[in-house]
Amino acid sequence: MLFSSEINILNISVGGAAIETPRRLNLGGEYTLKLEDKGKTFSIKGKVVWSELSQSRKTPSGDIVPIYRTGLQFVDVLTESAEALLGFLEAHKSTPDGRLGGIRFRIHAPERAVLSMPYSYKVKRLSAGGMLIESYERLSVDDRFPMEIFIPMGSAHRAVGFIGRVASCIEVKDSYPRHYDVGIEFLDMSEDSKNTLMEFIKSLEEAG
Repeated sequence: MLFSSEINILNISVGGAAIETPRRLNLGGEYTLKLEDKGKTFSIKGKVVWSELSQSRKTPSGDIVPIYRTGLQFVDVLTESAEALLGFLEAHKSTPDGRLGGIRFRIHAPERAVLSMPYSYKVKRLSAGGMLIESYERLSVDDRFPMEIFIPMGSAHRAVGFIGRVASCIEVKDSYPRHYDVGIEFLDMSEDSKNTLMEFIKSLEEAG
């Protein structure tokens, strides 16, 4: 599942950035940072080099969520994204900040900073039209996410891609840590992916 979550940028340079995120990012994992400001948008990929728990915040629904500070090292700085980043830094730089090494800048916040974060889940039930998954995140009904199911094909796996619509989200009682049973409806799935999914479901039924 691919989440797109708004984040806070603490400081940034051509080589990387320190950001605040609503969930812990995997060390070594690659994520896409998208910056939007004054009608201009660009994306740059970053690899997580450190991540630490910073604080906790209370959501409108009453949940207590952790906030992490995370260090990203940009990995595509030799592409046109670097030129866009340099222009962004020049337009938004405030005061130098050398705490993380090198020359970084605290910046005036852009209109929007979004991080694309992949998230794995356990599939509890599967059908041609949807599935029931186990999630540690509360998801809102009718939200839509790009999703993939990895189906075993011999010694390899095949990815079945689609848009997943959240049809239901029910908290599992007496669970710790808190988690939810989430019903997902399959949307925008190609015919080829549907055939692959049906073959897999049939093999499960035949296996008993």
